[in-house]
Amino acid sequence: GQDRYAELQMKFIGNSFSPSYDQDSLQYSSCNVTITFEQEGKIVKYDKYNITSPKGNYLLNFIDVKRYALNKGEYTLNIVFSDALDPTKTQSTTQVLDMNFSLEEFYHSDILLLSSAKPSTENSVLSRNGRDLEACAGNFYNARADKLLFYTELYPLDFIQEEKVVFSYMIYNQDKSTKDPVSIQHKKLFKDKINPLLLSMDISMLPSGNYKLVTIIRDSELNEYAGRMVLFQRSNPNLEVTKIDEVVSISGDEFVTELSEKDLRYSILSMLPKLDGDELTLFQTSLDENNIKAQRLYLYNFWARENPTDPEQSYNAYMDIARAVDRTFKSGLGYGFESDRGRIFLRYGRPNNIVNESNEPSAPPYEIWTYYDLPRTQQQNVKFLFYNPSLAAGHFELLHSTCRGEVFNPQWEVTLYNDSPTEILGNNYFEATEMQDNIGRRARRLFEDN
Repeated sequence: GQDRYAELQMKFIGNSFSPSYDQDSLQYSSCNVTITFEQEGKIVKYDKYNITSPKGNYLLNFIDVKRYALNKGEYTLNIVFSDALDPTKTQSTTQVLDMNFSLEEFYHSDILLLSSAKPSTENSVLSRNGRDLEACAGNFYNARADKLLFYTELYPLDFIQEEKVVFSYMIYNQDKSTKDPVSIQHKKLFKDKINPLLLSMDISMLPSGNYKLVTIIRDSELNEYAGRMVLFQRSNPNLEVTKIDEVVSISGDEFVTELSEKDLRYSILSMLPKLDGDELTLFQTSLDENNIKAQRLYLYNFWARENPTDPEQSYNAYMDIARAVDRTFKSGLGYGFESDRGRIFLRYGRPNNIVNESNEPSAPPYEIWTYYDLPRTQQQNVKFLFYNPSLAAGHFELLHSTCRGEVFNPQWEVTLYNDSPTEILGNNYFEATEMQDNIGRRARRLFEDN
């Protein structure tokens, strides 16, 4: 019979939808959801519905929970979300559900990572044992989270002789090869009853990275009867700020101590195009929190690594370039190095070749930059295409690139010549990637030949 259940917890980010307005000008959003369970290519369970967010002065996030009874077997779960006002805005997810477990040997439910667990004021789809459980979206814990909260259920293990079993839960670092957990806790439970568990672990001192939460049920002889595992990500730039504050000091004669707060901020903003990963997160966090001490520490440490004997010389040389880039690419929308062309210039250096086209029929002004050799990505003959669809002075956007990690747009040519929609190559405008060739249309030839 259908005595197995799949529970789907979905969190909708309000500002990703198109807004609707009621008679009081309050905003709300609406999403169409299609859910299918397939076996051997055939749909065996189907659900389609619309869900509307709460109303507010801005678009609010909202949650939905669905539970489906399923027979024993393996299923492919497909979920498609589409904006009710703009059906072109869609997102989908697919995963395999293995429901082949034996109910007689089912001791441990899956782990549900949570962002909050509040006492229930009324019975709702989020309610479980007197609490409203909100799933953690994307299994991601940001800088504001100091607890890893999770829910699971343990079921009777009647065959075990002892009265109690031990439930262990551990966090492992996925980014390191060590086999030891970074945190472990234990809880003794009666083995002959259902145990709904709402547990938390302190992650305030857990550095940014990828982790897994592992649970195991054991008896007194350390025999293992069931276990579960779930992956999660942690972003904790505040911890890195604390660490640097503790271990690094700057003497009063270092060059960063002489920078005004305005010049310090300007310097760090100009450096962001050079940074990646955790280092980028640290610098951005120091700016967002206006942490002047951290900004001076990061700036000094960066240039001390670049040039241990004279970091100030390397800093000044870079800032000469950054100021020139600021002047060259300034468009009235922030500093010149915050523009797409300025960012690419500071990140990858001066291009070997620039083609500037400002008078081509049916195309806005555009530029094609070519790098013959790009050590940062270990590529050769790398192209960037910038264009100015708004025709505002200097406001060029990156439309397409062959550089790893940058914008890759197979339809760049159709977008560039969108004033000529009837001249696409083929008869499907939405899937077209090229335009018909003509004498005045030069972008593809310039992009491929230079």
